[in-house]
Amino acid sequence: MTEKSSFRPAAFYVPVNYRPLGLPERLVSCAHYVLNLLHWKWVCWQADEDGFVRLHYDLLTKIIPRADWQTVKYHLLDRAVIDCDLTAVAGSKCFGYRLRPEYRKAKRVECADLRLNRAIRRACGTAERTLAPVHRWLFGHLKRLDFDAAGARPVIAAALPDLESPIGPAEYRDQLTAHAQKLANRESFLHCDRFGRVHTLVSSLAKPLRLFLRVGGTPLVNLDLANSQPLIAGLVARRFYASAEGRGRFLRSAFDGASHTYRYRMAADACGPGPADVEDYLALCAAGRFYESFGTNLPRDEVKRRFYTDVFFGPNKIRSRVKTAFEARFPSVAAMLRSLKVKDYRRAAWVLQNMEASVFIQGVCNRLRRDYPRLPVFTIHDSIMTVPNGEVAVRTAIERAFIALGIHPTVRREKCNA
Repeated sequence: MTEKSSFRPAAFYVPVNYRPLGLPERLVSCAHYVLNLLHWKWVCWQADEDGFVRLHYDLLTKIIPRADWQTVKYHLLDRAVIDCDLTAVAGSKCFGYRLRPEYRKAKRVECADLRLNRAIRRACGTAERTLAPVHRWLFGHLKRLDFDAAGARPVIAAALPDLESPIGPAEYRDQLTAHAQKLANRESFLHCDRFGRVHTLVSSLAKPLRLFLRVGGTPLVNLDLANSQPLIAGLVARRFYASAEGRGRFLRSAFDGASHTYRYRMAADACGPGPADVEDYLALCAAGRFYESFGTNLPRDEVKRRFYTDVFFGPNKIRSRVKTAFEARFPSVAAMLRSLKVKDYRRAAWVLQNMEASVFIQGVCNRLRRDYPRLPVFTIHDSIMTVPNGEVAVRTAIERAFIALGIHPTVRREKCNA
């Protein structure tokens, strides 16, 4: 769902130094569409570690006729505007494409091709019809956002990627600059993935730049759930042990978008106590003391990173000091995670992402939509941004959603202004 779903012309972000030499005039807008698609996905962190973006052929050719796509693709490749990784596997993996570094700086261009505009509107209309009322409500608030691009410039100029990041400082700053440019131009989009998570320009915005977001000139605050990923894993464990039916859903769900995604009510049905170690685990998470409770002599950030890579989201075969300590202390939670990963270790991440989205989108945001329809609300997966005078309402909604699940969470306020 994007601004392109209105009757205004589509807006493309095109490299400032791109010249469509040798390309038929009727295909220039198609080339702009492809370049814009690569630029958007790169900005929103949807590229792989080598910077390649997977373009699904069948979806792409719903916008650009197949013969025209081939012409445009080879034009862009021959002129060294884009690279292709040539790694497609029929039925399972699409070709990856990326803008070459010298073509990352972009300008905004409106699409003058009526046929292409109509195709984009049709595709956006189809995507919009799959969204629930809560998604449309969230999207409406995105149109109220402003971004202080001038204030962000010195922060971007000094920004450095994480030590584990596959990209260098120059590319990271290019990404931040492009992201800021889209927000400053009041572009917006909302995509709900197959796990129910909501993706927007806010959810993918680097944390240091959140302080430059405004609504009506007012900086925002962020309300963050302490120990969110461990807490969500505990909720899954409680439901996992509540019944064979609950276990079956977690172990077999296809997450294919063909059925109802959210499971907040299912989790609420199992809010009674689970195994003793699951309840001890949940109490630690709810108090915000989970990572500190492991006496590993490692810094907290390192313990947290190890839990993500080794315990929650890594394959069963991974062994580490943190994982061994976790398995000894919380055997029921560890056994649940192992069961989820037997056929595909990624299933644990899928299930946790789905439960997180169920709580925050179906549980929290639906309540806010009903009780405070005009309150600006912006989700960042397991936290929510709002204006300062909406803090109490959002905090209360988060707490009530978890209390209905038998948990009294710790909700922290993170200021998003300097």
